[in-house]
Amino acid sequence: MTEMIHTIPYTAIIWEPFNIHEVKIVRKLGFGWRQYIPEEQQWPEATQVINKILAGKVINEWTMLNAELFNYLQAKQLIIKICRGNMLLPWITSQINFTYTPLYLVRHPFAVVVSQMKQGGWDYPFRKFEVPPIPFNQIYKDHEDFLSSLDTKEEILTAFWCLTNQIQLNHSKNNQDWITLYYENLVVNPQKEIQQIFQRWKIRIPERIEQVFRKKSWTTSDKINVNVPEIQLSRWKEELNPFQKKRMSRVLDYFNIIVYDPDDVFPILHVK
Repeated sequence: MTEMIHTIPYTAIIWEPFNIHEVKIVRKLGFGWRQYIPEEQQWPEATQVINKILAGKVINEWTMLNAELFNYLQAKQLIIKICRGNMLLPWITSQINFTYTPLYLVRHPFAVVVSQMKQGGWDYPFRKFEVPPIPFNQIYKDHEDFLSSLDTKEEILTAFWCLTNQIQLNHSKNNQDWITLYYENLVVNPQKEIQQIFQRWKIRIPERIEQVFRKKSWTTSDKINVNVPEIQLSRWKEELNPFQKKRMSRVLDYFNIIVYDPDDVFPILHVK
């Protein structure tokens, strides 16, 4: 998605500015990997830091991982690519009036978990859940008993998917203050999804964007079939055994996630 938007002329990418290992100013705030801030909460220091990030004033080797210095200096607009900010989305959009409505990209939780376990970043021995010592961690404490009962890595990862997506998906302003984009729909019909996004933004679709539609993302480590979307989308089913699927489904039930079904690769679109 980031690479497609980057076809807009004179844009530059700010890469994962909420990575607490790589971005000191965020780490000093006390942010966790999956930070939540209640919408009604006033946190001036966080507001100041996030405004600096969105203005392109938090720059280091990591955040410029996908931008040449010349490209950044010539840019008229910035694309802020974040995968650790889902839980911040309602708070950020209540604080900032965006000219271009932010994109919120969602993917089937089972597909996400399979991808995480293959990617390498989650290749560590299983650890029981512990409430992270971060600001506003009540959202974790509310589910501590259930989370502490989980016995496998795939259950924990599914629970984190639920925690980091349930607020936005159930929010009264879902797909209003942000554009909710389902990964599966984007893969099957990229032209339609991109057209809807650019209509919301009221800007012209770049001609070069079609060159990226079926291109494998540079962050993808797995072999994928970009020419047969249905095969690509259903591959996660081959990776999960019945025991794993049953345990992960129990997590979805606990968090009342109904926009995705354990047996279907596509979202249930009539669910708000």
